[in-house]
Amino acid sequence: MDLRGKRVLCVGGRGSLNVHYRTLVERCNGELMRHDDGLEDSRMRLETLLASADVVVCPSDSVSHDTCLRTKRFCKQHYKPCVLLQRSGIGAFAQALSQLTASTHPDDDNRKSPWLLNP
Repeated sequence: MDLRGKRVLCVGGRGSLNVHYRTLVERCNGELMRHDDGLEDSRMRLETLLASADVVVCPSDSVSHDTCLRTKRFCKQHYKPCVLLQRSGIGAFAQALSQLTASTHPDDDNRKSPWLLNP
């Protein structure tokens, strides 16, 4: 899997898995950014992070319904690739990265149509 230097935003996820998320993204040639759904990060910071990310992963079992909806809406409006996960485990996160690397090609123009993936 090669993310080709893309910035991956994880919205939510388990804090105890942060190191594993980061290691996995870095092994895939990417950069991980995180938003913890208001535990330490403000909700206002979410849009800033979403705007600066190339792709978004959102484990829905570890974020509020509002944050999940805001993330999904932002990604659709800004043609941002987004994977919505049912669980925040490292296996589901790895599967999301696999989908993102398989679906992101250098000559793709993701602005043509937004897409959301659900592994």
